[in-house]
Amino acid sequence: MKALICVAAVSALIAGAPSAQAQFSRDVINQGHGDWGRCIAYLPPLTLAGRLNGGDSEVVFTWRTTCHSSFSASASGATVVLQRLSGSGWVDMTSGFPSYVPDLGPGTYRIVAKNEWARAADYQIRHRRGLG
Repeated sequence: MKALICVAAVSALIAGAPSAQAQFSRDVINQGHGDWGRCIAYLPPLTLAGRLNGGDSEVVFTWRTTCHSSFSASASGATVVLQRLSGSGWVDMTSGFPSYVPDLGPGTYRIVAKNEWARAADYQIRHRRGLG
């Protein structure tokens, strides 16, 4: 019987029939997220680098997403500030050397590098986000 099931499964794969395990419902994926689903993938970590004078800050990356995913960032030489665009302008979501948001929903975001020291500093920020 096992041999017959294995032969049927292999035949279905060769014929191009979808596997029962590979089938899914979009309703399950979007459960709890309204019309927006989880991001389809994660982009490889991206590293951004630059130099800031004492007390300065600059926008180092901006993006728009239509899905839900986690966001993480780490930095050296600067503080990472994650901001979200709202009707009244940019609003801080997180701030720190490591930064993590477990469920970043649809919207427009930007990463700001902030030098909180009095002297100039080189910075490096590494971040990872969902694609969608």
